[in-house]
Amino acid sequence: MLITKADGTTQQFDPTKLERSLRRAGARNGDVASVLAKVEERLTPGVTTREIYASAFDILKHLGGPIATRYTLRAAIQELGPTGFPFEDYIARLFQYEGYETLVRQNLQGACALHEIDVVGRRGDKVFIGEVKFHKDPGYKSDLQTALYSYARFLDVLDSKVCAEDICGINTLKIITNTKFTQAMLEYSLCKGIELHSWGFPRGDASLEALVEKYQMYPITILASLSEHHKILLMQRGIVLCKDLIEKRTSLPEYKIPEKIIAAAVAEAEALFAQQIP
Repeated sequence: MLITKADGTTQQFDPTKLERSLRRAGARNGDVASVLAKVEERLTPGVTTREIYASAFDILKHLGGPIATRYTLRAAIQELGPTGFPFEDYIARLFQYEGYETLVRQNLQGACALHEIDVVGRRGDKVFIGEVKFHKDPGYKSDLQTALYSYARFLDVLDSKVCAEDICGINTLKIITNTKFTQAMLEYSLCKGIELHSWGFPRGDASLEALVEKYQMYPITILASLSEHHKILLMQRGIVLCKDLIEKRTSLPEYKIPEKIIAAAVAEAEALFAQQIP
């Protein structure tokens, strides 16, 4: 069965990809088998990956519990907009969990120009500047042009420091996106030593997907209890993660959010952490 990917290309339906996404959300063997069987019954030639995952989500909702919510994690990250600033803050928090001290939207004077850097991180003597690319369209891929101008910026600030200490010199460039990279960009970045993090790349525990799951970095956009208006309101005030929502729940009424909605959102957020993923 040929299906249509987010970027418009077609490929054979691979049930193992759907199975992996279900297991990452916490679905157990019986539920995985049930969802796979029902989704395959609904397949038609040319169906899009978005329609397949929407079908799986619909089935998961009827199973109850937080699994359906976790399953929407990637879509929730794509809602960290529209400016892209919440996604930069999100990435900064992610690397804090990795042991880095991070700053966002920093102006660094290079040899030839002043640059605004999306994220700066320091862990020991490893200091990185990060280019953070946020895209609402899941089919959009960051391309070679992004790697070229990011690397030019990196070369220009190599003699700069992110703090006054001797070990604060910049030595690493990272490019992070919520979608994917083109093959040309992957090849260029490998050649130049650029560290890339995207959804599913690199394989293993350093991809954006793996890091988010490792640290349970659930954004508040994953919560069905909150309207889009309330999500934007909270993100504008620095509440980007479900963990933030739980920790700061007592201060939320001052944002003019009804107590009933706060209680439902906090309960939904707490359920995400209560059930261990097998």
